Amino acid sequence: MALFFTLSGFLITHRYFIQPEAKPGSLFQYFIRRAARIYPLYYTLLAAYFLFGQNTVLSPETFIPLTLGQAWFFTTRYNYISTAWSLTVEEAFYFIAPFFFYVSFMVINARPVFRRHPLRITLFLLVLLNIALPLLGQLLLHLSVTFGLNQPFDFMYTSVPFPYFFCFTIFYRIFDFSTGIVCAYVCQRFATLSWPEISRQRAATGLMLVGIVGFIASGWFMNQNGGAFSVTGFVFDYSASLSVGLFIIALTVPGTILYQLLSHSLLVYLGRISFALYLLQLSAPFSQLYARFFIHFQTTAPVEFLLRYLFMSALAVIFYETVEKYGGRFINALGCSITERRWYGRDSQPVPKTS
Repeated sequence: MALFFTLSGFLITHRYFIQPEAKPGSLFQYFIRRAARIYPLYYTLLAAYFLFGQNTVLSPETFIPLTLGQAWFFTTRYNYISTAWSLTVEEAFYFIAPFFFYVSFMVINARPVFRRHPLRITLFLLVLLNIALPLLGQLLLHLSVTFGLNQPFDFMYTSVPFPYFFCFTIFYRIFDFSTGIVCAYVCQRFATLSWPEISRQRAATGLMLVGIVGFIASGWFMNQNGGAFSVTGFVFDYSASLSVGLFIIALTVPGTILYQLLSHSLLVYLGRISFALYLLQLSAPFSQLYARFFIHFQTTAPVEFLLRYLFMSALAVIFYETVEKYGGRFINALGCSITERRWYGRDSQPVPKTS
């Protein structure tokens, strides 16, 4: 998950906070866009699970996924849409990010010397954040045990080995998002360097190779040391995140071979449907649907993997084109309408230009 969380930290920072515009309702629009990105598809797939999934019994545990809070509880983290636990972590970052950047902008603009070194100030504040959140997590873990909040669904993972708490909560995953934030600032600085184009592309290619090798090596060492749910294995999640960061920085440099490849329209479209594919890939109702179509096929494991990928990709295209795209547009349009009424009035007219 280091790849997705680091990329998310980069994109959120690059799109919303690198060059913030002082517009009325901009924070409101930020949350509306995040909701438009996630909620239409997630709740549609969740409804499909309730309607067509097997052994769906209404209980208190059933309602936790409705809040996107399943990753806070050990017993519910994989309920219904098993990959959606990461959305709990994403949502937590979406709420933290505006407040972190508000504090960082206030600090940076407090003194002229700080304005000359925004990256250093941001790094310092990120270090503080990466110290404060794990401490807060430890406090909540202690309170959960002390006051019995861990019952009945094991809030804060008190009944399992400690690394589970690392993997499934924002308190330690914040490092991945922080890496993405730093990458966004580095990319901004990298774009202003007065290097010859060929030198910039060579440097990007070198970073890309180091990032790829580092990511693969981190995954190998993680598996050799007990996997992500062991203390020694989870350490390599940090090196994986840093490797992804180098790769992201390299990808922002135009002219490299991989940049041109990923700019192809087909790969751009695959990127657009990737969220739908991510949620669909291990979803029980759609896995059962795949089994109905291909139950009589006797294939090897590689062919089985390819067939499943193509089938789920076709479903992802359908859900993207019918639910994610238009549902997101509807929520964004609704958010814009609310913002205009709130800040400018229902009957406000544009101010005519004067010479």
